[in-house]
Amino acid sequence: MQNILSFANNLDEYLDELLSIKNYPCSKLAESMRYSVLGGGKRIRPYFLYVLSLSLGGNIKDVLLIGATIEMLHAYTLIHDDLPAMDDDDIRRGKPSNHKFFNEATAILAGDALQTEVFYYLSSKHLQLDSDIKINIINAFSEYLGGRNLISGQSLDVDFAETKETATNIKNMETINLLKTAKFFILICKIISCMNKLNEETTKKLLHYGEKIGLMFQLIDDIDDYNSSSANMVKYLGLDESIRVLKVLNIESLQILEDLNITEVGAINNILMEKYNV
Repeated sequence: MQNILSFANNLDEYLDELLSIKNYPCSKLAESMRYSVLGGGKRIRPYFLYVLSLSLGGNIKDVLLIGATIEMLHAYTLIHDDLPAMDDDDIRRGKPSNHKFFNEATAILAGDALQTEVFYYLSSKHLQLDSDIKINIINAFSEYLGGRNLISGQSLDVDFAETKETATNIKNMETINLLKTAKFFILICKIISCMNKLNEETTKKLLHYGEKIGLMFQLIDDIDDYNSSSANMVKYLGLDESIRVLKVLNIESLQILEDLNITEVGAINNILMEKYNV
């Protein structure tokens, strides 16, 4: 099984091929898409898919393509999240945000195009899965991307107004983090369940693991950003309590893996928790 750096390099080469400028009539649009997809990133989400799926017998070719669509989806969310009407962020991964490097209209269209590319590749012959499995995977992507999850999370995030009540702010942040981040990892677990035709009991445990990992991922991001002016969970819980919660989530998620008898997937936990020495 590849480590994350080797996997990320292979995925980047594959994304470079899929998003080749020659595939698009408008080169500026293609450059904008490539700028956000190929402009860095930890590739944690597709690596999570890779490690977990291979532990359950998945096919590496299918995993690579779906991993590529996951990064396209993620780039789309970041492009739109940074827009002036949303979080209004000028910097992403140490570089100008897409709308600052190009312009707002191009950024919006690049995000739209990347979201559509996800469904193009999932429904194409590139993905060599049975049609019923493809439909279930596409349904899972659609459920996450729409108003039931991601878009509602983004809408709540845009409208989020801090109150003087810590408990209310924590509840609001929990909902936003669940819909925008944790549900992304749950989506990946649903995909793995579809690909491997897992039974209901195993799928339920897997989705529970995805939720725990997603909440860990967001909390780590918040801990890294806790000195910024942006509202996040650490601002309300405090740094020490946030790290305590993170450790609890880690223990709980590892227990789920043990129940599933796939403890080697704990590599994902190790990557996330490395700096906290647990």
